[in-house]
Amino acid sequence: MVSKNTALLSILWIMIACLLLAVISGLIGMIKKELKHIQLEEKPERRLLERTTILKSYSWLTVLAIITALFIMTNRQLFT
Repeated sequence: MVSKNTALLSILWIMIACLLLAVISGLIGMIKKELKHIQLEEKPERRLLERTTILKSYSWLTVLAIITALFIMTNRQLFT
């Protein structure tokens, strides 16, 4: 899909947007991995209580990355 605005896109904007999407994907994968490990335990309630702080920190980092990505992707004029 080619549009007439592609010449206006900054290389820096594209790199930051791709990096943020990769960070978001990685954080979601880390959350999923933790939840799978918790699910496979004999006593998942105990393991969940142990890993709550890590899951919360991953979740907050994911939220911040999504908000940053939305800001960067909707304001590409900042990088021109």
